[in-house]
Amino acid sequence: MLVAHRKKLFLLCQMFPLPVQSGTQLRTFNLLVRFAQRFDVTFLTLAADPGWEAYVDELRRHCERVITVVPDNKRSKLHRAAFKVLYWMRRLLFAESSDRFYNTLPAVNRAIRETLAAEQFDVVFCEYWFWDPALFEAAALKVIDANDVQSQRVEKLLDRSSNPIERVLRRRLVRRYQQMEAAALARADVVVATTVRDRDVFERMAPGPEKIVLPTGLDTDYFVPQDAAPDERNVVFYGALSNPMNRDAVQYLVRDILPRIRERVPGTRLTIVGAFPPPEVIDLARRDPLVTVTGYVEDVRQPLARAGVVVCPLRFGYGIRGRIFELLSMSIPVVATSVAVEGMELRSGDGLLLADEPAAFAGAVANLLEDPTLRADLAARGRELAVGRMSIAATYDRLADLLDQRTSVQPVPQSA
Repeated sequence: MLVAHRKKLFLLCQMFPLPVQSGTQLRTFNLLVRFAQRFDVTFLTLAADPGWEAYVDELRRHCERVITVVPDNKRSKLHRAAFKVLYWMRRLLFAESSDRFYNTLPAVNRAIRETLAAEQFDVVFCEYWFWDPALFEAAALKVIDANDVQSQRVEKLLDRSSNPIERVLRRRLVRRYQQMEAAALARADVVVATTVRDRDVFERMAPGPEKIVLPTGLDTDYFVPQDAAPDERNVVFYGALSNPMNRDAVQYLVRDILPRIRERVPGTRLTIVGAFPPPEVIDLARRDPLVTVTGYVEDVRQPLARAGVVVCPLRFGYGIRGRIFELLSMSIPVVATSVAVEGMELRSGDGLLLADEPAAFAGAVANLLEDPTLRADLAARGRELAVGRMSIAATYDRLADLLDQRTSVQPVPQSA
């Protein structure tokens, strides 16, 4: 009798995935769950935020082994200060990026090398590219889930940086980051992108590895239309407020768009749903009694379902906005800028309306608040698109199947 061994997968994550408070965390956790159905998973994750210990048991339900690494800079205030000084020295001398610096601290590299020395893996799967190069020497299928083009993200952030040193060094920093990103991607066997546009950029940056497109998947059995009746005076913004593009969008919304909406629909309220609201966002609610900031919400479906419309007025962005497909899956109409859906192959009418100028954006929101038929038509189309293109089966299961097929292990005879 022949018995097939379970294959082994080493999954590396740069942000502790639980509790889920961002699209990156959700993608990581969903990948972990789907990989665990086909592989014995060793999961290594940085644990930089307080409270992570409470969620380790949940991760262990899906893994053969969970390795948590508290980065060196989190050991004390003194360590934090010392590594910040070291980071800026390396940034000025070598154009070091913050993500690469903090993901290759000694404690992280040591944990990676000890794991590779102790066990052989069929697949090494890295979330993003900025890890110890020793990973890419492993005798395994090496996969980088690059997500979006990180050098383009850095370039956009530097364009808006208020740091005079970064502004002076912008060209050098971007060029060096592009070089590091291309070199890292070239070491992989497979590079995963979230959009066709990003895949094409990766192909030009690093022609060797196989490139595949994997949108951020969505549990369309969880994000379903809710029973709650929408409030036709309630506009909702939804997104993690630790992200600069979301913070900028909220300020733009309140300053330039919301007053125009209220000219058409007096008394319109704004609910800002998102983890990690900074003081300047919290202050918006203090200054306007019709603005509410929820902070982290365990079940976002409830505040979202009460929206007359959800808005996504991004003025710059990168990657894919999985939250938009969550909303479409729940049959919630959306108004977004073209930047917010860039690379997502969505057009106005595909469960949402697109508008870029403040007056046009406000007009689209007001039209939806005032027209239940338009809301219903967009809701039906959005649900259809989300289920067809973004389900778990169409995304994460497809990737797990591909890795399974690419790593064939011969059955071995079982002793009588």
